[in-house]
Amino acid sequence: MKRKTLLSCALSLLLLASSLASPVYAGTPGDGDYDKKSRSVGGATATLVHDTVYSGSECGMTAKAVYTGTANKKMDAMGFSYEVYSLFNQEDPYDSDAASDSDTSRISAVSKKTDGFWKSEADFDYAKGGSTWSPSSRIYNCAENPGVRAKSLESDQIPQPPSDDNIDYFINVVENYQQQTNSDKKRSLSKSEKTDEQDIVELFFRDQEQKLKEYNVKLSDIEIDGQPKDLTNIKNFEDQVTGIQFDNAKESKLIKVIHFKEIEATTEEKTFSVLPYAFIDQTNNRVDSGFITEEIAKKNTEEEEEEEENPNLKLSKIPSKARTGAYIKFDMFDDKPTNQKYYYSKNNDWWYEKDLAGHGDTVWKLKHRGSKEYWSFTAAGKIIRYKSN
Repeated sequence: MKRKTLLSCALSLLLLASSLASPVYAGTPGDGDYDKKSRSVGGATATLVHDTVYSGSECGMTAKAVYTGTANKKMDAMGFSYEVYSLFNQEDPYDSDAASDSDTSRISAVSKKTDGFWKSEADFDYAKGGSTWSPSSRIYNCAENPGVRAKSLESDQIPQPPSDDNIDYFINVVENYQQQTNSDKKRSLSKSEKTDEQDIVELFFRDQEQKLKEYNVKLSDIEIDGQPKDLTNIKNFEDQVTGIQFDNAKESKLIKVIHFKEIEATTEEKTFSVLPYAFIDQTNNRVDSGFITEEIAKKNTEEEEEEEENPNLKLSKIPSKARTGAYIKFDMFDDKPTNQKYYYSKNNDWWYEKDLAGHGDTVWKLKHRGSKEYWSFTAAGKIIRYKSN
């Protein structure tokens, strides 16, 4: 979480003196000082809330950060670590701590009151039944939004955040990559503008490199899946690939969504699917990145025989409790659809829906988050074909 940049003490004192004399910051709630998102983890809905509480005026100089992790069912484990930074020293955290617990549905903490509150960074972790979610969260004093300035001060007296704490910087890097890789929008870029895939990966995941190493995943293993997407004029939404629900403080003019390819990773004892993700929210001044893991069950002798008999169906990819041989177990899915999807009872990452392709021999499609692959099966549940798109 640590960022390497120092703020001039003279500029800090000038900013503090002006704010104490007259709190005239143009920031509003939602200008980067609040983050809430949720997702299904092992059949439970896990939620994080990362918020700011100001001691005086909204967007004032003294504040605390509040960290809360909850779930609608007890998690196997839940925790977070955080760092709070002051305007007077952007390099070293003013306050840092961590909290964790097992067999719980709630965990929370409040940082120290910070004079010159600038930003708070937190890494959350949720685990249940072989599934994990490791989201990162970064919030700012709402007067520190790069698009917000103190009305009583000249702009050259307000220190700019360093490049990797500037939302415009993140957006420009991703847009350069889009222009390089989109044949319809290609334009010539200077050498300094050019961005390759690993630049994007480093930008979003360098702070989570150690966590990824626990799954034997290196930054060089991470690949972007398709073109980054632009969402415009949107507030609350669910990303269909990752299953993350974003509850924003206000509507955003632009959110950039970067999906990454699923990685199969093996440790000494287990195999996991690892799905990284990243989002940039221009209006709410927030960068969200993290990764999701699902433990892949080891094949038993019967499953290996099934795989040999039906090698093209890729049956071992389907959760073992969701099928019997090459037949879907309907009783392991919801009886009633949600948005025309019948979700797997163990988690919301798998579901089946109507097969509208018109093949005639199949009625349903089995799908899962983080992938374009699907299995077509009959009304009786027999899996007929597999397609990876």
